[in-house]
Amino acid sequence: VHRVPALGTFHCHQENASRIPTACKGWVIVHRASTAVRVAMIYGHIDPDDVPHEHDDRYYATGTEACEAGLAGVVEPSDVAKAVIDKLIRRGVGRESEDE
Repeated sequence: VHRVPALGTFHCHQENASRIPTACKGWVIVHRASTAVRVAMIYGHIDPDDVPHEHDDRYYATGTEACEAGLAGVVEPSDVAKAVIDKLIRRGVGRESEDE
């Protein structure tokens, strides 16, 4: 099997919690016209009804913009972020299967 990185699907950050393979909604919106999204729809990995025809202004305009926003606060998380992280850790969210 050959893998083509350009056709990779960006998965949802909540996938570890849900345990359901899910494409990131923001990635689908930003890259809705890409070959990767189209191939994922053909293979049934993304429901065509979940792919908007136009950009949704609630999401980032580019993958780079989303990445930069996602990395903001990682080095020095806010007190609110630390509280959420502690809550998720107590619930066991993000644990890999071999850790359980």
